[in-house]
Amino acid sequence: MRKPVASISKNLSNAERNYHTQERELLAILFACRNWRCFVEGSAYEVFTDYRPLQYYKSSSKVSPRLVRWIQDLEMYQPTLVYKKGVDNIVPDLLSRREDPDCEPDLLSMEPEFLFGMSTTTILNKVMQPSDTSLLTDPCQDWPIFFKKQKQDWPDKWRAQLEKEEVNFEVIDNTVWRLNPNPTGREASKLKFIAFARRADLIEDFHRGFGHSGQLTVYHLMKQRVWWPSMRKDINYWLKTCPECQLHSRTKKQVHHAPMKPLEVPALFARWHIDFIDELPTTSNGNRWILMAVDYATNWPIARALKSATADKIVKFIYEEIVMKFGCPVEIVSDRGANLLSKILKQYMHKIRSKHMFTSAFHPRTNSKCERLNQTFKHMLTKYVKGLIHSWDDYIDSALFSCRIRKHATTGYSPFYLVYGQEPVLPGDSRRPFMDPLTEEDPLQ
Repeated sequence: MRKPVASISKNLSNAERNYHTQERELLAILFACRNWRCFVEGSAYEVFTDYRPLQYYKSSSKVSPRLVRWIQDLEMYQPTLVYKKGVDNIVPDLLSRREDPDCEPDLLSMEPEFLFGMSTTTILNKVMQPSDTSLLTDPCQDWPIFFKKQKQDWPDKWRAQLEKEEVNFEVIDNTVWRLNPNPTGREASKLKFIAFARRADLIEDFHRGFGHSGQLTVYHLMKQRVWWPSMRKDINYWLKTCPECQLHSRTKKQVHHAPMKPLEVPALFARWHIDFIDELPTTSNGNRWILMAVDYATNWPIARALKSATADKIVKFIYEEIVMKFGCPVEIVSDRGANLLSKILKQYMHKIRSKHMFTSAFHPRTNSKCERLNQTFKHMLTKYVKGLIHSWDDYIDSALFSCRIRKHATTGYSPFYLVYGQEPVLPGDSRRPFMDPLTEEDPLQ
């Protein structure tokens, strides 16, 4: 009795769809042999087909050059073609006629097309719902919901816990808010309590909407806006199950570091690191390159998609994105690319009285500030495009915004906060995010 071991499929290109039926069938066999070479090489096996003329493909009197090449390739695998009627060849026949699932897409998303779409309203409407009473709840997770009831109606099981925490909660318009005392003596900030049934969707929105950010960034953004017990633990658990992050996960490399020698931290926007992300798929706009820049002190990133990586493009980028927005830098650090060693760039740096520092040859770690940003930026774009590799330049601004609001482990703050002195107001925020640098850990976590 035969049992399926694996299944595989492939979309035909526009040219392949015009092939003759015999050629398409032969292409499918060759595709399967190449992918399952580990199974078929050196073994005697049969290939069942419901297309009878395929049995005689070697004896055809008129063979196209394309078929000649394919036949030569198939000779390596030595398949034995066996004709089988379609009604008996049910397994591949069923898979080839399988319909797409009948399901509705999730329209509530924080992906870039939703985040910046003019036809949508707010992303965090689900956070600001006026009532949680219609949701299925888990009493072990949702004990703060009982604050909506009168004190005499509190369950005996949770009465002691509720009385202990009563001063830390407030009910406004039938919504439970967690109070965070302000060390400066001002009014306590309020964080909305999120019911158990809504937490997974909310974590997903923050994670996917900001470039599939990690636990440090997602928790940092959420703890300023919402609250529930064991929030950090739940975020860690959900992020480990993200399909895109598992698909594009990076293997940890064993790197041997030299003894750390701290560098002097310059003033804001005094030292910029620049580099290219090159050899990208050409987009519909003709872009193939990304010119990146990052401020050493604040980690503020800048990016621009380019059709070519010429010296005049670099000069224009420095003038428009750095000089005109942040002032003339004291120094700019880059590698030794020919376009970065050009006479045009040298003359411009002399004109603005800035020093151009170069990395050691074959030692990219010298420019690690920008190299690390490039790695993060490329992974964000990979997850944003979802396979549409020729549209990556449409997501430059989305990836930049995600990088700017990410909390950095080295500084403890996001570049947005270091530049503007406040946390960003995200779509749907009904009040300014809570920020208490003195209180990093919640005692109830």
